Amino acid sequence: MARAPSKPPVPVTPAIIDRVEQLLLEGHNLTEISAMPGMPRRSSISYRVDSDPTLSARIARAREIGWDVRAEKAVMDAKAATDPQKGKLAFDADRWLLSKMNSAKYQRAERWATGDQRHRARIEIGKSDQPRGAAQRG
Repeated sequence: MARAPSKPPVPVTPAIIDRVEQLLLEGHNLTEISAMPGMPRRSSISYRVDSDPTLSARIARAREIGWDVRAEKAVMDAKAATDPQKGKLAFDADRWLLSKMNSAKYQRAERWATGDQRHRARIEIGKSDQPRGAAQRG
């Protein structure tokens, strides 16, 4: 198989970093950003971010905010979908991606939305203060 032609190198300037940060804040991910015209490769962005702790913190914060934007957009898109099956599929794909990107925040929401049986069992256990069979003895 022939490899796809490589993207020409684009220098990672402060202006490019500012643009990457803005796009992350809007809910885009680095794969989408690096595919945009005039943007550097994902590896170039990552190398630059990893080499600067201050920049790393900025980008991490932009990603967190962007994930929230993406989650809100997923809900709006699902509600506006004209085809319910396509809307559900797109929503599930975004929900899965968000659960992988920020599992601490979105994993719990995924369990609630999917009706995870282990989570449901924990809720049902807490429903009754009486031991099993106590109500029948009375």
